[in-house]
Amino acid sequence: MLFVSFLYNASDRLTEELCSQNIRCKYFLGLDITVPAPDYSTLSVFRREIIQKMGIVWLEKLFKAIVDMALDSGISFSTIYAVDSTHTMANVDTTKDRERQKEDG
Repeated sequence: MLFVSFLYNASDRLTEELCSQNIRCKYFLGLDITVPAPDYSTLSVFRREIIQKMGIVWLEKLFKAIVDMALDSGISFSTIYAVDSTHTMANVDTTKDRERQKEDG
């Protein structure tokens, strides 16, 4: 969650919201879709403990190193496009579809 907060430049409250509602964040964190993210205050306490033990410079270098590794691996951080889909019923002529597949095949 700290890394998500870093990537989105988000407050702890917004990070909690993102990680509870955003399916990509849930996947990244390994959270089941029905499980809420930890409370924002837990994130604040965790950050404070890491900074006390390791320092803010260490934490910033760690996040920068992770981003650099991702960029070197071809992962880009740009605008995210999400597509919403809805199940619909359609009257499909499967015979024509099979004929097209035979022609292509």
